[in-house]
Amino acid sequence: MAQPDFTAVLHQVLCQIGERFADSCGVRLISEDGRSLCSVGTYHRDPVAQALLHELNAAPVPIAVGAMGQVAVSGEPLFLPVVDPTVQAAAATILYGLFLERFPFWSLMIVPLRSRGRVLGTVNVTRSAPDQPFTRDDLQLLIDLADRAALAIDNAQLYASLEQAHAVAEANAARIGRLQRLTSALADALTPQDVAQVVVNDGTRVLGAQAGMVALIAADDGASLEIVGATGYHEAAVRPWQRFPLGAALPSSDAVRMGQLILTSSHDELIARYPHLAERRWAAFESRAAIPLHTEREPLGVLLLSFTGPRRFSAEEQDLMLLIGRQCAQALERARLYAREQQARAEAEAAVRVREQFLSIAAHELKTPLTPLLGQAQLLERRAQRAGQLTEHDRRALRVIASQAQRLDQLVRSMLDLTRLQTGRLTLKRAPLDLCDLARQLADELQPTLERHQVALDLPEGPVIVDGDPLRLEQVLLNLLQNAIKYSPSGGLVRLGVALQSDHAVLEVRDWGIGVPAEDLPRLFEPFFWAANAEQRVLSGMGVGLAVVKEIVTLHGGTVVAASVEGQGSTFTITLPRADTPRATQHPQ
Repeated sequence: MAQPDFTAVLHQVLCQIGERFADSCGVRLISEDGRSLCSVGTYHRDPVAQALLHELNAAPVPIAVGAMGQVAVSGEPLFLPVVDPTVQAAAATILYGLFLERFPFWSLMIVPLRSRGRVLGTVNVTRSAPDQPFTRDDLQLLIDLADRAALAIDNAQLYASLEQAHAVAEANAARIGRLQRLTSALADALTPQDVAQVVVNDGTRVLGAQAGMVALIAADDGASLEIVGATGYHEAAVRPWQRFPLGAALPSSDAVRMGQLILTSSHDELIARYPHLAERRWAAFESRAAIPLHTEREPLGVLLLSFTGPRRFSAEEQDLMLLIGRQCAQALERARLYAREQQARAEAEAAVRVREQFLSIAAHELKTPLTPLLGQAQLLERRAQRAGQLTEHDRRALRVIASQAQRLDQLVRSMLDLTRLQTGRLTLKRAPLDLCDLARQLADELQPTLERHQVALDLPEGPVIVDGDPLRLEQVLLNLLQNAIKYSPSGGLVRLGVALQSDHAVLEVRDWGIGVPAEDLPRLFEPFFWAANAEQRVLSGMGVGLAVVKEIVTLHGGTVVAASVEGQGSTFTITLPRADTPRATQHPQ
């Protein structure tokens, strides 16, 4: 069913009332603020009079003035069957008096338009023939017609209000959708230039602007604004303003310095505030909005929007502009932080590459002279023992040379292993290996070199077979045993155990030495890390041994964990897949 059109309803009301029993008819409705009566339609049998009435009734009439206002306020009809035209003309305004001289009336009725218990306005009718005054029956008929007309007008107004509300709701929904897309796009923007492009493309659409640009405070001087993104402007108009002083008397500069919206509703208003811009009229843009881009800490720049026609910015639009300005500023701040993080990461990665390159070169260069040095020192020591010609002091010096050369060789090997691990070049040569045999071998080789420590074995009766690299697993156990001895400076027991747990083999190295502080345990397997109490005791080492241990164990599909109590010792537990069970996923290169 078609809904009532207000204009059509009003025209029908006027025609019905006017053509039935009056020469002229007028309808006035109370304004939204309730202060005046506004003409919404007139009717007169004479077309010339109709045109004059339309012009005379264009302006609202204060509700407190005149007979129509009296009826609107009281809600009571006014019935004047006989009215002296000369009295009317004397009491009317000059223009209306001239109209009455030409088109006088002799009878008048004014009734309220009443619907749902409230007065919407008034209907006034007149007759020009002295011998045809209105009667009481005419008044009752007009009241009945006015009630029906009021109901129709009220329905039409309600429908118009609903249509308007629906249109506003649809516009708000569309705006919210665009705002959400803008927010999402800003979240994905990684650089200040990306942010600026999103804002000028999507922000202008959200706010209904025809052009927009983002200018940021220049990083090199902090005293100028530089355009980083623009849309809708002619390139020739933007080029002279690519960079302009922050202290200039311009809407954009003022918005940044003051941290406030700078709005100009028309070009005339712009020139009134900034007279020096009179000679610079850009294209057809009439109104502008300069939106500050500020974080809580500092100003970053400005978003300037331009509109083709004059525009009064509502409070809701201003709130939306400030919201978008804050979102843009936050996105710019995130983009700057991201850029700094990326730069710091690149610098850190470059430093790591330099360090790895240095370690690799240094290890290889040290290895070249170290191998013959160690060999010659050991050979000289054996010859001196056979010849028996050296003093005890000289033999002790040879032993120091050989042991320190061997220690240096181990350090170089650790550097090479760490470099291989970090570059993914460490490979395994797997074979079936009995961990019990490996534990016995290491204990037998290590015990004769110890004076204050005792290596105790805790082994099962049968073999414990894993699929592993014998040399690398020997390196792991030897490193853990040497650490246990080193960090038990007072001597004592070091226990090496092998056990089976379901489908895994377990290796355990335990000491009762100085232990590791609880806060250092999470970082114990990081390269070049020493526990705080180890540094205090100036214990030797490069801090890479445990990092190599972890990587070798991980390459075998196993795990290594450390448990320790400072002052009571440490326990390192390695878990490896048994040879007869599927291996865990290997550590990626």
